[in-house]
Amino acid sequence: MAENSLSDGGPADSVEAAKNASNTEKLTDQVMQNPQVLAALQERLDNVSHTPSSYIETLPKAVKRRINALKQLQV
Repeated sequence: MAENSLSDGGPADSVEAAKNASNTEKLTDQVMQNPQVLAALQERLDNVSHTPSSYIETLPKAVKRRINALKQLQV
């Protein structure tokens, strides 16, 4: 009978998953030590809206009206 090429969730899969996790951690460490990456992340975070209300301000008028109507129903 031919062997099945799909994994069966055995110990070899656990070892492979551990290796992948280790490689991912190493890559993450390398990326987070790169000043250019950190600067890009910081810039991106600085441009993100910090409050839910600032997000609502970016929505179309029709959506804002619906939100206000729902708030009134809650009251």
